[in-house]
Formats: sequence, structure tokens, C-alpha cells
Amino acid sequence: MKKFLSAVAAVIAAVVLAVCFASCATNYVGTYKLDSIHMDMGGLEVNVKVGEEYEGVTLKPDLVVLEVKDDNTYTISMSMGESITESGTWSVNDEGKLVLENAGQEMVAQNEGSMLVIEQSTSGGTVSMTLKKQ
Repeated sequence: MKKFLSAVAAVIAAVVLAVCFASCATNYVGTYKLDSIHMDMGGLEVNVKVGEEYEGVTLKPDLVVLEVKDDNTYTISMSMGESITESGTWSVNDEGKLVLENAGQEMVAQNEGSMLVIEQSTSGGTVSMTLKKQ
């Protein structure tokens, strides 16, 4: 009887752990809109939040919209002068970061609560966008 109870306790513990791990996993599915942009270009740092103006342009949430779909596809639309829409597939890497892939190019997004931070290196420095889950 003790062996049976030990086996049942082990199964219950395994189920509880599985539920805990599943609930701790980040659910990236949803729509994200621009919250802020940070640029570090050769020592010059600029931080601009939605609602603020930078070089005559007021940042609005709809300037960048990322839709992460539950079928492991995504669409990102950017309206900065001209409208650009791209789509591709997404996955989660070993570090738990969101990886957006399009035509062999990858963008990695760090989860920060209800925010995603996408950082890209350019020849002049780095640009990061913070997107807020809607």
C-alpha cells in the first residue's frame, strides 16, 4: 500500500510541476503597439515615448504594430513615412525570448512583463523599440 501511495504522490507532484511550468511560460500571442524608441548612435542617446515629439514627428502607438498569432506566424506593420508590412514565423528560443523570422532574417524580442523589447544593431549603433501588449 505504501508503494501505491508513493506512486500516486509522485504522479500528482509531476502534474503539479507541469502545470506550474506551463503557467510560467510566456504567452506571446497577441497584438503589440509601439510604446517607446531608444537610439544609441555613436554616443548620442535618444529616448522617445509615445506622445512625445522627435524631429517633428509625434510618436503614436500605431507607428509599429506587431501581431503574434497562435499558429506561430506574425505580422508587423510600420508606418514611418511609408507603410511597410512584413510577416513570417515565430518561435521561442532556449532563453525564452521571442524569435521572429522572415526570409532567413531573425529579430529577437525580450519579454519584459507586458512589453516586448526588440533591439537591432545598425552600422551607426543600436535602435530598440519597446512594444506594449494590448
